[in-house]
Amino acid sequence: MSQSNAPLESLLAVVTLAGLAAAAWLTDLAEPAFVVLAASGALLYLACYLVPAPMRRIISVPEAFHIAENWGPRGFDMQAVSYASYHTTTLAAVTHVGFALDAAAWLVLAWHFLGWFGVAAVALVKVAQLLSYQEPRLAMVLGIQWVVVATVAAGGWAVLGVETAVLAAMATAVIMAIWRTIGHVTEPVPPGVSGTSLFLALEDVGIKPSLGLSFIVGIVAEFSSGIPFRLLDVWTYDVLLRRLDFRADSVVAYDELDRQRQAIFTSGWGAAPATAHLAQTQPVS
Repeated sequence: MSQSNAPLESLLAVVTLAGLAAAAWLTDLAEPAFVVLAASGALLYLACYLVPAPMRRIISVPEAFHIAENWGPRGFDMQAVSYASYHTTTLAAVTHVGFALDAAAWLVLAWHFLGWFGVAAVALVKVAQLLSYQEPRLAMVLGIQWVVVATVAAGGWAVLGVETAVLAAMATAVIMAIWRTIGHVTEPVPPGVSGTSLFLALEDVGIKPSLGLSFIVGIVAEFSSGIPFRLLDVWTYDVLLRRLDFRADSVVAYDELDRQRQAIFTSGWGAAPATAHLAQTQPVS
């Protein structure tokens, strides 16, 4: 990442977010956009299970949406290493800071559509997921984070009222998804999407229709990555806890994470222990 571009990319991220928020405020598109993305997200998860090979050419790692790859130390390691391999530019880093807002939005929507049953179901599955990492200190820190997220969701509900809170939650999920997708445009094109097993610069891949499809499906993928069981835990570990020099025993340590990320840049997913099974089960021709 070029440090000289960092201020410009940060400004671009802020301006883009402001534009998306203004568009949501000035139009009535938040709710229909949410419905379309929610339905598309369900289809995305189904496609990632049923046709992973073609999906690899669109989103690179369809396995990231498999339940098994979001569970346990192995799943956490895969998510952590692959996340670190993607978000290497300032624009990508800045546009991905809002996962906690996504999580709060989804809690508001769970309460609105399913009541206490929905909130309890999210809480029980989330606790089970945290315990599956087999890292007690990490589970405790992430658990505290989720209490804060729940408090923000409850506060938003109380302050805004039902109708406004639900609309704001839908708008948040949609805006964050588009914002994160835009953040990826400055990054190398990932394996599969690049037509090879490697990360390649955009100029080496060239502008072609398949990249446009990847961008559109990418919005759905980012929308689906904002749900409580996907990437907030990994983002917190990769970004926030790294700054606090958090030490882990059961999940990938930061020095090892960085080593595996560099190996992926050089030789693709198969070069890193945490992601080697992706290349083995879904080779790219």
